[in-house]
Amino acid sequence: MFSSTLVALAALPLAFAQYYPQANATSTYAPSASGTAAPAVQTVTVGLGGLIFTPDTIHAKAGEKIAFEFYPKNHSVVQADFDNPCNPSDNAIFSGFFPTTAPGPNEKTFEITVKDDKPIWLYCAALLPSPHCAQGMVAVINPP
Repeated sequence: MFSSTLVALAALPLAFAQYYPQANATSTYAPSASGTAAPAVQTVTVGLGGLIFTPDTIHAKAGEKIAFEFYPKNHSVVQADFDNPCNPSDNAIFSGFFPTTAPGPNEKTFEITVKDDKPIWLYCAALLPSPHCAQGMVAVINPP
């Protein structure tokens, strides 16, 4: 009886080690208040350095956010279909126009949440001094 009790007591540290890791152990688990990690946010500049989106190719997972920062002078973010570029898709993304006169970005940003891994084709709908989309101001989220 004494030997079986001794064996049982000797096994306790092994059992506790599985449920209570050492204080100096490294863990890949990071708890959060909601039980899930906050979605990633990627920033895209609109019009910084010319009629361009930077980056113009974005890879994002479902649930991630894309924040658009607008630079002078006046730009927008509009969703189009691949086979009908420079024309807005029905019931799609439209930021509205963000006129910006300061040298830096507009105080306001436009943010979207990616719903799935399907491509989202974007363009700027500003028309002055010439149509921005026709000048190549386009971008894509999750290209094929």
